[in-house]
Amino acid sequence: MNEKIDVLYIINDKYLDIMKSSLYSLLENSELKNLNIHVITENLSKKDFFDIEKIVSLFDINDVCFYNMPDIDTLGLPNWRGNQIANARLFLTEIMKNKLFDINKLLYLDADTIIKSSLTDLYNYDNYSIMAVKDHATISYRKKLSEDIKHYYNSGVLLININDWLKKDYMKKISDFIQFNNKKLFLPDQDVLNCALGDEFSELPLKYNITPYEYIFNFFQEKMFYCKKTDISIEEINEAKKDPKIIHTIGLFDIKPWHENNVNPFNEDYLKYLLKVNPNFDKKQLSKIKQIITYNPQLFYYFVSIKRHIPEDIYNKSIQTVKVLSKRTNKN
Repeated sequence: MNEKIDVLYIINDKYLDIMKSSLYSLLENSELKNLNIHVITENLSKKDFFDIEKIVSLFDINDVCFYNMPDIDTLGLPNWRGNQIANARLFLTEIMKNKLFDINKLLYLDADTIIKSSLTDLYNYDNYSIMAVKDHATISYRKKLSEDIKHYYNSGVLLININDWLKKDYMKKISDFIQFNNKKLFLPDQDVLNCALGDEFSELPLKYNITPYEYIFNFFQEKMFYCKKTDISIEEINEAKKDPKIIHTIGLFDIKPWHENNVNPFNEDYLKYLLKVNPNFDKKQLSKIKQIITYNPQLFYYFVSIKRHIPEDIYNKSIQTVKVLSKRTNKN
């Protein structure tokens, strides 16, 4: 097999252990050969770079390349979780321009992914520009961004044809959208990709980016959550769960597997790799409010399943109330 897949991560110091866990699972489970790992970074120390290189050296691959996060604050993109690091994937060809001559197929992975099994089927995909898995976002959210978007895709796992990206000048399409867009972006990088390049996407099966939502609901909750409000069908979910390739922790009120919790179904998968890359890793404590709302997992899952049926203004106000109460209880 002569084709090569390059893999890209984008991280800052806060997600270092999380990304190292993903990287270890990739190298251990993906069965991809002759990998080059690319990492766009922000605020990493020399030791951090060394730790990443050490993981790579445990496996038979070619190289790991590091790139500095550029200053994109002046472009007007909203921050995500207080910084611009997630938006770097929009400018990947600019950041990686000195290496692009040797890259054809690029697999981008969010730091909070774990590779569960072989990804060799990705070698078989061709005739695409960008491939991604459909997102759980509601159809109304998609239409709020643009009536022209046929499907809304999750940007946490992207299979990118670099030749197409350059030939079709996606960078200009992205820049034009950022410059002329006057709509509020909730998920900046993901919204921009869907709006600027929506017609260029092809669909990856759900098993390549499967989330906690696919595992927490009983039959009736599942019907309530997905109903006809999203592009993902229950049949697709059942098929993906037979052979999950990549799990990706999103949502669940930002309760991650590296938090002390009993509601995220990926806790065990993540802890396995977190302890491999950092044996001294300590799980973070949830806020008191989140501890309360997750005390009963089944009740918590029920609340998550019905949130799409709560009017948006009421839901947003309830989330703001939880955030305010959480800050107050953390101070006490």
